[in-house]
Amino acid sequence: MDPFPEDHELVGFFEADPEFRDRGGLSFHERLTFKTTRGEDQIVCDIEPGDRKLLISWYRQGNSVGRFALSGVASLELSSSRGEEFMTAKFALGTGLLEFRLYLKPHVQVQWGNVHDV
Repeated sequence: MDPFPEDHELVGFFEADPEFRDRGGLSFHERLTFKTTRGEDQIVCDIEPGDRKLLISWYRQGNSVGRFALSGVASLELSSSRGEEFMTAKFALGTGLLEFRLYLKPHVQVQWGNVHDV
């Protein structure tokens, strides 16, 4: 994934330190897991930069709201604007896939679709 946020940017976005899971001692961690709670919502985000995978699990009061398993993620960016904080996953040109956005502020929300002319 390129670009990819700095470690401190991810910690700031999720307001949590990651769990690292690497099987071979690679310098580019095989998996980063962030867990954060916003009100009644809990987000668990697994990022595998080397494999270009992103898995987001969303729970409300312990019940699953949604699970998003994304592969072929070309870049991951964090943004803050007008009181909103969100992470954008972009895919390679030519895939036909639009950006995936995970908002954590002002509340948890997901934005994704496949309609190009909205």
